[in-house]
Amino acid sequence: MTPTTGRRRGRRRGRAWFLALVALVVLIVAAVVADVAARAYAERQIEQRLSSAGKTEVRIGGFSFLAQYLSGRLDRIEIDAPALQLHSIAVPARVVALDTSVGDPPRARQLTGSFELDQDALDSLLSRSDGAPSLILGDGTVTSSGRLSVFGRQLDYTVEFEPGVDGGHLVFTPVGATLGDGGDATALGDLGRFAVSVCAAQFLPQGVAMTAVSVTPAAMTIEVSGSSVVLSRATLSTTGRCEG
Repeated sequence: MTPTTGRRRGRRRGRAWFLALVALVVLIVAAVVADVAARAYAERQIEQRLSSAGKTEVRIGGFSFLAQYLSGRLDRIEIDAPALQLHSIAVPARVVALDTSVGDPPRARQLTGSFELDQDALDSLLSRSDGAPSLILGDGTVTSSGRLSVFGRQLDYTVEFEPGVDGGHLVFTPVGATLGDGGDATALGDLGRFAVSVCAAQFLPQGVAMTAVSVTPAAMTIEVSGSSVVLSRATLSTTGRCEG
């Protein structure tokens, strides 16, 4: 083999490797584009399924949507609903569905989420609960004010409550009180009689349970979770109920 022939063969091998590399890059780019397009299409389909719950934004997480789809399970789906309608109360909601089956309809093995009630939404919730007083959002607690007659004396008072969860109920436990005139709050007697329990399950999607509640002056956040939850319009629009 002459030096010229060797150089020609080397150039041919170099072109072959280069063409193979270009083909590989093209295939990778095409796979990524197809994956992104398929993911976007699936997100739109889920958004349409949930359209009756108000405007929603869906994001499907995890690497390679197509690989997940072919396996029959999606790792993570995030759903943001800025104005989820629950019994005509509009609340911002965020839901994360884990290990969701690919089907019609999709079913999440585990679901967690949160719903935020601002002061207006909390007022609306309380107005539908017999005997519940008005509660004002605060930093970690809520307060309620009123007036009592003690031995013919009118006392303005404010009771501070710590929020909690008991089954399907939001419970507000008195943790302190003050009198409007700065007097001794013991005149109010046992603060336990001011305790408040509100059925919140009737305003939340069926199949999810409240797990925690926190309060800031801007909103009350209710954390929820559920298992084997179907991601559909009916799921978010059908509410639960309280036992007893």
